[in-house]
Amino acid sequence: EPSGDVGLLMTQVRGTVTDDLVKKLMDGSTNVERTTVSGSEALWVHGARHALLYLDPRGDVIEENIRLVGDVLIWQRGGVLYRLESNLGLDETRALAESVP
Repeated sequence: EPSGDVGLLMTQVRGTVTDDLVKKLMDGSTNVERTTVSGSEALWVHGARHALLYLDPRGDVIEENIRLVGDVLIWQRGGVLYRLESNLGLDETRALAESVP
């Protein structure tokens, strides 16, 4: 469950997300919407608890089950996978993501 002590959580890792991994995220109670961040493809994951599945630089599948705040915006840039978790809704979370250098 989201924690009342944290309002925003951003993580970044070296890795990529593929369509096959996105399909594994969806369990009927989790919604995944395609969107953009600064012109790059992004995913808005909202609903029930979920895991983030991604490929690390070696091609191994990594699973992270972090969920402290709320819904999650995921995007990639330059081999880096960004994950911004907030309870602000898509538009405000995307605006924050677009401010990331």
